[in-house]
Amino acid sequence: MADDLTVEQSFRFSYQQTFQLVAQQTQSKFRQFVTEIAGRGPATAAADLVGDVEMQERNAKDRKLIEVDPFLHRRWLMMRKKFSVGKFIDSVDTLRQITSPTSEYIRAFNAAGRRQVDRIILGVNIDGSIGTGGLLGAVVEGETPSTTVAFPSSQVIAAGGTGLTMAKLKAVREQFAKADYDLDMESPVMAIDPTEMTDLLGIVEAAGSSINLAEQAQMIDGKVKRFMNMNFLESNRLPLNGTTRGCVAWMPSNIVLGVWEEISGDVFNVPSSDNEPYVKVQLRMDCTRKEDSGVIKVECAE
Repeated sequence: MADDLTVEQSFRFSYQQTFQLVAQQTQSKFRQFVTEIAGRGPATAAADLVGDVEMQERNAKDRKLIEVDPFLHRRWLMMRKKFSVGKFIDSVDTLRQITSPTSEYIRAFNAAGRRQVDRIILGVNIDGSIGTGGLLGAVVEGETPSTTVAFPSSQVIAAGGTGLTMAKLKAVREQFAKADYDLDMESPVMAIDPTEMTDLLGIVEAAGSSINLAEQAQMIDGKVKRFMNMNFLESNRLPLNGTTRGCVAWMPSNIVLGVWEEISGDVFNVPSSDNEPYVKVQLRMDCTRKEDSGVIKVECAE
């Protein structure tokens, strides 16, 4: 093994710091629209929730103490398995350039980490199927982490043979408002596929004047970032069931991301592999819904 391929401690520290800098500059699409907490131990409580509580009318001389017994439940974040990616480095030139912020290794591995964070928040697997936790997967609740709760059908707006329509957007707003979410204080977020972004551009086009349509920001940018008090995120990681795409809208305060291990990069020599240098990236996170009413799945036919 050539001495030039030995990873010194200073080189290792430089790589770790460079990776952290790049990771901070290029966050995941969805992470800024959730609530983060630190994950501790095998399970961390994400929320202790109290069911609906209403005032009771009492007689003026009634001295009895009123006691209300609402439905109580707890949602949990679980310390799940790590996600990681790595590669052996077999070139002196490659080893030297991986500490650069423009390194393809850092860029590619950091992008893989960002995509995985998005999947964890969405609750989908790498193959696009529904996974565990997050916006769409089964979440864990109970006095102790013992019960899994699947995404409820009551929170699904069916495709109905159509793509993303104005009627579906209005239905999302109405359902959030009826669930007592204050839309004056917090704006919903909706993740949509590029196909549904085209539908949304069509809605904006139909609503705009033909005189100034070309000057509208949405038509200049080729995407809609905000419409009807909702923020829109374009993603190609949303689940597809046959020809039905599962777009998803949520209230940011209702989604909790537990971080056990932040996205981090490292490089070191591996004695069991001829002491070759090895570069890797790993993370450990989980995500859950506080309340199911704060997430709406919007099915769209493609």
